Amino acid sequence: MASNQELLQKIKDVVDSVIRPSLNMDGGDIDVISLEGHVLSVKLRGACSSCPRAAGTLKLGVERTIRRRVSEDIVVNAV
Repeated sequence: MASNQELLQKIKDVVDSVIRPSLNMDGGDIDVISLEGHVLSVKLRGACSSCPRAAGTLKLGVERTIRRRVSEDIVVNAV
């Protein structure tokens, strides 16, 4: 089982290589705030912070991608 730090690094790698470029194309961005257990806290920025579809982006885009590429147990919450 990966340590919390290793898991967080894998998540950051996926955010940087897959998620962020997609959000940047729409004028948005994302910050990884913390990982506590399997709960990942992120902050959407730019156009994503005020978008009416931000909740969908968070669950259907960010969470789904991280679950597929890192761990099925991760839950993503916006702060």
